Amino acid sequence: IPTFNRATLIRRALHSVIQQRNVNTEIIVIDDGSTDNTERQIKEEFKCVKYIKQNHAGVSSARNAGIKYAKGNFIALLDSDDQWEKCKLRMQLEYLEKNPKINLVHCNEKWIKAGIEIGQKKYHNRNSEDLFERSLRRCLISPSSVLLRKEIFKSVGIFDETLPACEDYDLWLRILINEKVGYIEEQLVTKHGGHTNQLSRQTRYLDLYRLKSLFKLIKSPGLSSLKKIQIQKEINYKSKIILSGARKHKNLYVLNQYNQIRSNVL
Repeated sequence: IPTFNRATLIRRALHSVIQQRNVNTEIIVIDDGSTDNTERQIKEEFKCVKYIKQNHAGVSSARNAGIKYAKGNFIALLDSDDQWEKCKLRMQLEYLEKNPKINLVHCNEKWIKAGIEIGQKKYHNRNSEDLFERSLRRCLISPSSVLLRKEIFKSVGIFDETLPACEDYDLWLRILINEKVGYIEEQLVTKHGGHTNQLSRQTRYLDLYRLKSLFKLIKSPGLSSLKKIQIQKEINYKSKIILSGARKHKNLYVLNQYNQIRSNVL
């Protein structure tokens, strides 16, 4: 669980892990330089938690640290503003035990904003059919929804710490290039949105970071011709939207960032 100044939110997330049924858990919180009372609260109220504090380096660095310190063969990620259903880990462990060739299983999720459940669109469908191609447009796997075999990181790498956002989009695509992933239709995760320190609300120009990921991805060794075509198509789509908007509004920052990403990656 990575966290940064979310003492008021992380309690709910931690309780949802502690309440998991029929599974042994090692709970690791990586505090990414919080300045609120997160440390005191966790040490006083959650003595079963392995608490590690680092200098502020971003969510990717915090997740990677948690993966490094974890002792188990399976890794579950949980954002500090989300929560799990009590059967989440048990159901996913059983799925991976029955499917030994699958290295990642994710699940459906419920979205809550201001206490009200938000409906999801058809394009948010998270099932495994054509998941790679559909994931190029938008991130369809939530970090809080996954359970992975730890060994998968040896082949695909960990979260890209140069990305201030869309780091999960980047990792899932690297996995989906060569892996089939499992999916559980039940809503085993609740995502709480709308609060002020939500990362997606704090970060602008998200498609710039998605493009950086796609520029890297298209250079992947052993990429099939079909996947290369799919990636290039999405690069063209996102580039057209970003560049037309930047030119219309004379946004030199976005134009410079786009050109810099292209020159650095390609």
